[in-house]
Amino acid sequence: MGVFDEVPLSPKLRGDRKHGRVPDFQMSRARPRVAIIATLDTKREETEYFMASLSALGMDCKCVDSSFGPTFSSVAGGSKMKAMEMAVEKVCSELGMIDADGIDAVVGLGGGTGSQVAATAIARTLPGTPSALVTTLASDPRSLAACSGMILIPTIVDIFGLNPILRNRLETAASVVAGLARNKMKAKSRLSGDSVAMTALGVTADAASRIASRIRSAGFEVTVFHANGYGGNALADQAGKGTFVGVVDCTLHELTGLAFDSRTSVRRDRISALGGIPRVVLPGGVNFFSRELRKCPAGDLEGRQVFLHSPAFTHVGLVPGEMARVGRLLAEELLRAPELTAVVLPMGGFSSEDRPGGALENPDGRVAFADELTRHARHAIEILRLDSHLDNETTASAVAGKLRELMNEVVQSEGR
Repeated sequence: MGVFDEVPLSPKLRGDRKHGRVPDFQMSRARPRVAIIATLDTKREETEYFMASLSALGMDCKCVDSSFGPTFSSVAGGSKMKAMEMAVEKVCSELGMIDADGIDAVVGLGGGTGSQVAATAIARTLPGTPSALVTTLASDPRSLAACSGMILIPTIVDIFGLNPILRNRLETAASVVAGLARNKMKAKSRLSGDSVAMTALGVTADAASRIASRIRSAGFEVTVFHANGYGGNALADQAGKGTFVGVVDCTLHELTGLAFDSRTSVRRDRISALGGIPRVVLPGGVNFFSRELRKCPAGDLEGRQVFLHSPAFTHVGLVPGEMARVGRLLAEELLRAPELTAVVLPMGGFSSEDRPGGALENPDGRVAFADELTRHARHAIEILRLDSHLDNETTASAVAGKLRELMNEVVQSEGR
């Protein structure tokens, strides 16, 4: 069998084919090619129907079996974690045997466990390939999807035998995946170019907009990542691929997750992974942590500054000692890769509500953060303190000027 040969249809689906519900596969190297990851020991019938739907849309398919084996139902606890990792490694190995340029799209099909295996394997092996996850969403795939751009397609019902709803969802998913594959075949653009990466949140949007305007006026594009606990991870991944010529890390709110939330989705190398690229760092959003309102009893907020960000989330202000802890953490992470790095500290306020009369105004916290950062940076990192607020034009001008200065250092070093 060739790399993109089909999985043989089950007798039931061969019967469906006679009634016109499952079309014949027609293999052609000129057709878009799709890799499908699924647990065939538990979801063969559904996988075959999905593959047949893709074939009807002109796709050539290759199925990568992510099955645990006959003992799956008895696997639990640590043994299950080990079995899942082995399944991921098996899938990665099979995907690795296929030239990445020869796959136009990759899709995982599964329940909670199968989805986790498929999404992890896709993120590890084919991070730049158009991808989708057809899933019951029993697990939380956000951290993987946020970095890879994976499209999540809920099945609505469990993948536990074909039925009208599931057939509809599989056919819809096939249309989405076919579109991804065709787009990949036509794509001519490159990810890399004269683009500067930036991080932003709603509470730093004004500052990001002012800085971005100056960067664009200098002839660069700006790629903004949402610093919501996942966007920083995506930035780290893309920066590692050489996508950007510079970084303005305007919003370090994700550091509060690293400092205070053991369950955070933020990667430990969120900051250090950007080393080696000209970058200017600002403390946007380090003055609060976010909480879902339904998980935040009123008693837990007593004595705290609070800002209702949305009907779902509230921002809770940090006290000076906590701000100092975040400053120390930033220094530690920057020192892992201090080259071509400058920190700009707008001491007039670190977010839209950290201002005179603002709900999260915290001048003592700003000083504690800045002092601790400076103390632990040990003069290895350039730190510029300004009297202005994060949102101020003075701050934006200083940031854009410092970034251009660092970028010029790279040009000069390459010309030597």
